Amino acid sequence: MTTRNLPVEIAAARAPIKPGTGEYTAMPASSYSATARPPADQLWLTPIYLRAGTLNRIGINVTTAGGAGAVARMGVYADSDGAPGALLLDTTVTATATAYTEATISLAVGDGAYWLGLVIQGSPSPAPIVTCANTYPSFQIATTTAAWCFTGVTAIARARSSVTGALPDPAGTSGATGQTVPIVAVRYA
Repeated sequence: MTTRNLPVEIAAARAPIKPGTGEYTAMPASSYSATARPPADQLWLTPIYLRAGTLNRIGINVTTAGGAGAVARMGVYADSDGAPGALLLDTTVTATATAYTEATISLAVGDGAYWLGLVIQGSPSPAPIVTCANTYPSFQIATTTAAWCFTGVTAIARARSSVTGALPDPAGTSGATGQTVPIVAVRYA
């Protein structure tokens, strides 16, 4: 049996042309949800193929504000054979307003697969709701979960629970999971 690096293959197959100065990119999705509330302290990571350049923003779309103390911690991880590897960036923004919320960063990237991550922290009540991907666009898949072949492919992500402070390095995530996952966007300088 051949082992497939599915998250990286998906990301590379959907690789965008290199965004120009001031342009954003995010993981591809064919359907979205504006009503998903990620569990607190659960780190979600999704694969993305980035072109060489410098990223100067990272952000999320908060569709319903979180209560006092709501913090969105975002990160960029290197790819390690189809899984999140070394932490390259860790930053936070408040998630107490309904708006696209971003942090100013400076991260040089090369052509290749990366992982964008988000964890809601601060035990807010209520927790914020962010735009999430329900499914990737149409593509051929190889999966050990047969149901995904017949019900529409749910976004493939990695997750780690109990992330209450700085992002872990390395990510140390669980296996691939099919879930509605938060979308994190990055902008090129």
